[in-house]
Amino acid sequence: MRRFVCLFVLSAFATTLAHAQAKRPLDHTVYDDWKSIVDRRLSNDGGWMLYALNPQEGDAELHVHSVQGGTEYLASRGRSARFSSDGDWVVFLIKPELAL
Repeated sequence: MRRFVCLFVLSAFATTLAHAQAKRPLDHTVYDDWKSIVDRRLSNDGGWMLYALNPQEGDAELHVHSVQGGTEYLASRGRSARFSSDGDWVVFLIKPELAL
């Protein structure tokens, strides 16, 4: 029985190692799909949060979320967003479209 368990563990390790080597390496074409989070803000009352998802190549998207209710608003190309002092309004700029 002990021999069977050792054989099973060894075969599982070898399979995992072989699968890991079969993955193709990253190249520059996958970087365009990566996104970073920028312009993170929380309203003064803590009820709303906003952030912009900024891709490496392409237009950003501004997300405004209600912390309690789950309401979400999206604004394409939104940037430099700020909440009003009472948290009722969001003001932001709209960047021109990226010319491809």
